[in-house]
Amino acid sequence: CFDGTLYRSGQSQWYYEQLQHRKKVNQIFKHLKQNKSGLPRRQLWLPPPAFQLCLRIILREINSSHFIMYQTWGYGQCQHQEQIKSYARQYNQNLIGIVSSDIEFLFSPKINNKNILLKYFSSKNFKLSLKGKLTLVEIKLNQLKDKFTLDNKQFSLLLTLLGNHILPYGDLIHFHNDIIRNQDISMPLSKRISPVSFYSNVYERKLMLYEF
Repeated sequence: CFDGTLYRSGQSQWYYEQLQHRKKVNQIFKHLKQNKSGLPRRQLWLPPPAFQLCLRIILREINSSHFIMYQTWGYGQCQHQEQIKSYARQYNQNLIGIVSSDIEFLFSPKINNKNILLKYFSSKNFKLSLKGKLTLVEIKLNQLKDKFTLDNKQFSLLLTLLGNHILPYGDLIHFHNDIIRNQDISMPLSKRISPVSFYSNVYERKLMLYEF
């Protein structure tokens, strides 16, 4: 059981999230009103209230012995995240991984001395198809580090410069643009790193969890 207290520092983020959800719900109803025979676009998908409970039952049916669905209102609650990471390290052998859209979970510690990182699945690429298939996208952190030959400190710095709840991406746009302008144009394109496109090119692997 994790501490679910809404700290004062997270109240503004919680309020913002509620406004975004309400805005998306209004867009869905507007789409249905204008297109009675068509489903809303994928970006308008919003998980139903009982989705977490249903997903828990599904994973229990496939004999997942440990499964915790935890939602914190307001990103950056370090105490909550450390509790989840600690649980994941303890039960990593029976754990599929962490499903989140919080970049802080990418700062994932080693789960043992073999330098194996916790598996991280992007909730923004969470897909439940009409054919009854549930698909997740895994961000492979080890391959990401190896690709750019980064140690742990450099990797953490890179993630920080991609933007987070403390240093928003919008505040880093000028910094990213300066890096792009300062790149050596004689360098092959394959060796250039664009911070703007970096996140979209993260190593991904689709995992089919369950078929109804």
